[in-house]
Order: sequence, then C-alpha cells, then structure tokens
Amino acid sequence: MVRRIRALLDAGLPTRVIRDLQPCIRQDGTVAGCKLETLQEHLEGLDDQISALSETRTSLARLISATQAREQILV
Repeated sequence: MVRRIRALLDAGLPTRVIRDLQPCIRQDGTVAGCKLETLQEHLEGLDDQISALSETRTSLARLISATQAREQILV
C-alpha cells in the first residue's frame, strides 16, 4: 500500500487526490476506470503548467540574450 501511494506521489498527484483514489487503487497499482477522468484532469493540469513554464523560460532566455547582446555592444 505504501509503495502504491509513493508511486502516485511520484506521479505528481497531490495527497487530496490520492485520498480520493484510495478506494479505486487495484492490487497491481493501477486505478479503476471510474477514476480515469480524475487522472486525465490532473495530466491536463500538468500539461498546462509545463506550457506556462515553457513560455516563461522562453521570455527569460530572450531577456538574457538581449541583455548579453547589449553588454557586448557597450564593451
């Protein structure tokens, strides 16, 4: 049981979601289909976060690049 919970935590699921999934966790560690939508929603949320972080990273990289280019001009 602890191993299955650890696997769900490692998958990025918050404890409140794991608590809701508990009755549906099978012996092999998979989750019953009735909770598949919950897992899919969490995956979509992670995809949204990844996309937002990627956009933020791109903006920061552009700022660094522009700053470095300006510094080279001034030297």
